Amino acid sequence: MNRIVGSLTDHLNRTWDMLRGAIEAFPDEQWRVADEDDLIPARQALHIIESSAFYSGDWTGKKFPTGERLGCNWEFSPADELPSRQDVLTYLDEAKAKLDAWLTKRGDDGLLGEPQDKRFPWTGACELGRALYLIRHTHHHLGKIHNELRRRSIARPEWR
Repeated sequence: MNRIVGSLTDHLNRTWDMLRGAIEAFPDEQWRVADEDDLIPARQALHIIESSAFYSGDWTGKKFPTGERLGCNWEFSPADELPSRQDVLTYLDEAKAKLDAWLTKRGDDGLLGEPQDKRFPWTGACELGRALYLIRHTHHHLGKIHNELRRRSIARPEWR
């Protein structure tokens, strides 16, 4: 039984549900705007999802294809070129499936083993650290998205 994988998957599913709820909460006309460019909801959501694809992928010897999936760069593309909410939600589903497969493939033993990809030393001494880092990273940026919802008087998803 993969108890660690099960626990991580449960917490990640709750996190993805909160992200989905936040994305769905924004009206289309507020999805690509903010007082500060860095706080544009589409930009933050795309960064979360693309980071998940990055950290759960095997990019050994390859460069991560930043921006290729949706044809824009989360950090540098002009706001009007950022993806729609629906496109981001579709990408979220894809990234979630990829992350679930990454966790399942590693299993508890693999998560406790030495990192297979040495490019993430800041995530810790084992693969579990990579998954935990991803959760922390996601919640950091999800907090920015929730702050934008609150600032705009839009109801935020419940904590899960």
